[in-house]
Amino acid sequence: SLQTTGCLALSQLNDEGIVAGCEGDVPATLTMMLLTTLTKEPSFIGNPQSIDSQNNTLWLTHCTIARNLVDHWSLDSHFESGLGVGIAGTMAPGPITLARFGGSNLDELFVSDGAIVGVGNSPQRCRTQLQIRLEVPVREILENPLGNHHVMVKGHWAHQVREFHNLFF
Repeated sequence: SLQTTGCLALSQLNDEGIVAGCEGDVPATLTMMLLTTLTKEPSFIGNPQSIDSQNNTLWLTHCTIARNLVDHWSLDSHFESGLGVGIAGTMAPGPITLARFGGSNLDELFVSDGAIVGVGNSPQRCRTQLQIRLEVPVREILENPLGNHHVMVKGHWAHQVREFHNLFF
């Protein structure tokens, strides 16, 4: 059997403007679709890690980032399995929005404007590693989780995402 992962294919699809989520996470993929539609920018699905309430930061990591979203990228293996090809991307510091729809009817929302404040290259994390500082308390992700994956897009769009959510949910 072929032992690989879908990381490179998901990155390529997102590069081509076809929103593609990961690990069967439908709410996160729908969040990607909304952010991409609202902003006309590619989005990044990632796992929040190392949440630091004192500094209001977290690391957002994954192996599937669209290459047209990053400043530089390289190919590596998929972190958890060591198989296939994962994307290790870096981005310059700057404004972002982090969001996640959740709940049984997608009627719950986490959204915050924030900023990329660093990048990492730990071998103990998924390959793209972005340190993000949020404007809302980062502890909300721990205290009221809507799911694991969260979605990031460049720019400050939290107000527009909240307005969309209030209009339709």
